[in-house]
Amino acid sequence: MEWPKDMLEDIEDFRSERSIRSPKSNEEIEKLSVDENLSPLERALFLLSNGEDVQKSSVISSLAALMKQSPSETQRRVLPKICDLLRSAELDVHLAAASAVSSLLETKQLTTQTFNTILFTTVMNGVESKDSAISGAWLKTLLIAVAKYTPDVVRREILPVALAKGQLSQSVLSRLASCEMLGVIATKFESVRIRRELLGLVTSLCQDVDYEVRSCMCRQLEPIAKQLGSELTGTLILTELVELAKDEECSVRIACLETLVSLLDQLDKDVKETTVVPLLQQCFESALAAKDATLQVACRLCGKFCYQLKDALSNDRRKWFLDFYRDVVLLDAKHTKTQPTVVAPKTMGSCSPSASIEDDPIAECRRLCAYNLPAMALFAEAHNFDRELLSTLQRLANDQHPRVKRTVAAGFHEVAKILGPALVSSVRSQFLSLLKESSLEVLQGIIPRLGDSLRLFAQHASLGVSKFGGLPDFISAIVSCSQTVSKSHLWRLHEELVHQYCLLPDCLTSDQIYYKFVPRTFKLLSSKHVLPVRLAAGQAVCVFIRRNRRKEQRQELCSRLIEDLGANRSCWNRLLFIDVCGFLVETFSKKFFKTVFFEFVLVLAKDPVANVRLRLCRFLPRLKSVLKLPTDRLLLQQFNLVTRHLLTTEKDPDVQAGINVAFKESDRVDIPVETFSGRTFFEDDMLDAKKEDEERQIELEEEMELAAAAEQEKIDKESAKQSKQLNDTKKSKSGKKSSFSGVVVAFVFDEFFYGERAR
Repeated sequence: MEWPKDMLEDIEDFRSERSIRSPKSNEEIEKLSVDENLSPLERALFLLSNGEDVQKSSVISSLAALMKQSPSETQRRVLPKICDLLRSAELDVHLAAASAVSSLLETKQLTTQTFNTILFTTVMNGVESKDSAISGAWLKTLLIAVAKYTPDVVRREILPVALAKGQLSQSVLSRLASCEMLGVIATKFESVRIRRELLGLVTSLCQDVDYEVRSCMCRQLEPIAKQLGSELTGTLILTELVELAKDEECSVRIACLETLVSLLDQLDKDVKETTVVPLLQQCFESALAAKDATLQVACRLCGKFCYQLKDALSNDRRKWFLDFYRDVVLLDAKHTKTQPTVVAPKTMGSCSPSASIEDDPIAECRRLCAYNLPAMALFAEAHNFDRELLSTLQRLANDQHPRVKRTVAAGFHEVAKILGPALVSSVRSQFLSLLKESSLEVLQGIIPRLGDSLRLFAQHASLGVSKFGGLPDFISAIVSCSQTVSKSHLWRLHEELVHQYCLLPDCLTSDQIYYKFVPRTFKLLSSKHVLPVRLAAGQAVCVFIRRNRRKEQRQELCSRLIEDLGANRSCWNRLLFIDVCGFLVETFSKKFFKTVFFEFVLVLAKDPVANVRLRLCRFLPRLKSVLKLPTDRLLLQQFNLVTRHLLTTEKDPDVQAGINVAFKESDRVDIPVETFSGRTFFEDDMLDAKKEDEERQIELEEEMELAAAAEQEKIDKESAKQSKQLNDTKKSKSGKKSSFSGVVVAFVFDEFFYGERAR
C-alpha cells in the first residue's frame, strides 16, 4: 500500500518533533531546588529572593495561607519583601500580588492599619503605573481598602490623591482612576461635604474632553446621588445626566441610561414628570432613529423604566412608551445600519449573555423586548393586554429568530401569571404554538416552567370545571413537544420535561393522563434512555398512581411497575425498580407501600445479579423505617429473615460489605410501637397520617362519583322506560284523537317527563 506524499511528509515531521525538552543543567536544577527542611515562611522568603517569576507568583498567591499560619511574622518579614520585589516585577507578579492583597482585605486577615503602614505606598505606585493592566489591578485593591477606611482617614489620605489625579493636566488613566475613587469616597461623606469638596470635580469630569472619562464618571453618579439625597439629586445630578444624554458618544449615552434607571427610586414624582420622562422620550427617540447600541440598552431597560415611572405617566405618555415598544418589535433586519463597534453591557437578568444575538443587532433588540414582555404586560395592566400587547406577543412568538422565540417562551409563565386565570385564554394560541415548536432552543425556554403555565390555563373558566373542555389541544401539544425532545441528544431537557409530568394531575383528568401519558412514561421506564430520564419517569409514574381517581387504574399501574421493572429479565430494570421504590416511599403513605410493594422488594434479596442485591442492601434501612409494631410484626420477621440470609449466604465481597453497613444502619432505625394508650407522634408520623388521609379521601371521592354515576344511570333507564310507555300509549290513541288532542298529549308527556326528572 502506497501512502500519499503529503501524509508521508506529515509522518516525517511528526517523527522529527521532540516532545521532551532537553534536560536542564546542574546549575539550573540547583537554582530551582529548595531545602525540604525549611518552614513554609522560610521557604517563601527564599523563593521571593532567589526564585523565578513563576515561583514568586506562587508564593504571593499563597499569602493567605501564610497569614493563617503565622500572621505577625508574615506581616513583619514577607510583606516588606513583596513590596521590595514589586518595584521591578513583571505583570504576572503584580496581578498575583494585587489579587492576594484584595483577598486579605476582603477576608479581614489584613487590617487597614497594617495596609496603611506597609502596603499603601506600594499600592499607590501600582495605581500610578503606566501599564493599564497593572494600574487597574491595584486600583481595585485600593478601592477595597478605601471602603473599609473611616471617613477621617479617607479625607486625610485618599481625598487629596483623588482630587489631584482628577485634574485635566493628568493622563486619561489617572482621571479614570479619580472617577472610581470619587464614587467610593462619596459613600464615606455626608451630603454637605460632598457638595463642598467633591461636586466641583465631579462636574468637571462629567464634562471631560475624553469620552471614556465622561462615561466612567457618569457610572459613579449613583453612589454620589444616594449620599446627596433626593432633593439635591433632582437639582444637581439630573442636570449632568441631561447633558450626558445628549453626548455624541454612544457609550456615554448608554452609561447615562443605566445610571438614570438606578436613580429612579430616589426621585420625587414631580421630578420624574417634569425632567426624567421627557429626557427618556428624547433618548428613546434618538436611539430608535440611530439604531445603534443605545437602542439595545433602551430595549433592555424599557421594562424597568416603564414599571418604575408608571405612577408618574399620563395616559398619553403611557401610550407613547407602549408605542415605542411596539415599534421596536416591528423592526426587521433590513433596517440594520452599520455603526461603530460599541459593545453594550450584557447584564440582562435571567437571560444569559450566550443567548444574545451578536450578528443581528435588530434581532437582539427584539429579543430584549421579548425579555421585557412581562414587565410591559404589568405596565399595560391585564385588562388592557388584548388591546395593547396581544399582537406584539403574537409577532414575537412567530419571530424568525429562534432566540427571540426562546426568550418569549422563557417568560411566558410570567405573562400568564399577570393575566391570571380569568384572562389567560387570550394567549392560548401563542402558548400552543411555542409548545409545538420543532426548535429545541425554543423548547429549552418553555419546558422548565411548563407546569406553571398549564395550571393557569386549567383554572380558566373557558375550560369547564377546571379540567375538561378544550384540553385535547394542550395534550397534543405536550405530546408533540415530548416527541421532539425525546429524539434529540439533550437528555437534561428531556429529564426536565418528564419532571413536568408530575404537575399534570393538577391540570388533566385521571383518564386523560392514563390514556395519553401513562403509556409514554412506562415506555421511558423500559427504554434505553439515560438514567436521569428513567428516574424522572419513575417519579412521574408514582405521582400518576397517587393522584389517579380510578381504583382499577391504580391497581393496574402498580402491577405494571412490579412486572415491567421488579420482575423484568433485565437487571437494569430491577435496579431501577429499587430506585422507584424510594420515590414510592416518599410519595405514598407507609400503609400503602407495605400493602402493595414491601414483599416484592424483599424478593430481590435472592436476585442472581450482585449489583441488584447491593442496591437492595442500601435500601434496607429505609425499608425498615416504614414498619410499625405490633401491626407489622410479620413484615418485620420477613425483613429480619432476608437480612440474616444475606449476612450468612452472601459470597460477593461488595455485597458482603454493603449488607454489613446496612445491618448496622438498620439497627439504628427505631420502629414505633403502638399501644392501647396511644403513642407519641413525631413529625414523620404526622406527615404519614396526612398522606393516609389524602389517600382515603381519594377513595371516598371515587365511591361518591361511582354512586352518583349509578344513580344517574338508574334515573336515565327509568326515564327511558316511561318515555317508551308514553310513546306506545300515544301511538294507540293517535287515530282517535284530533290534532289538538295530540298537542295536548305531547304537552302532558313533556310535563310528566321533565317533572319526573326534576323529582
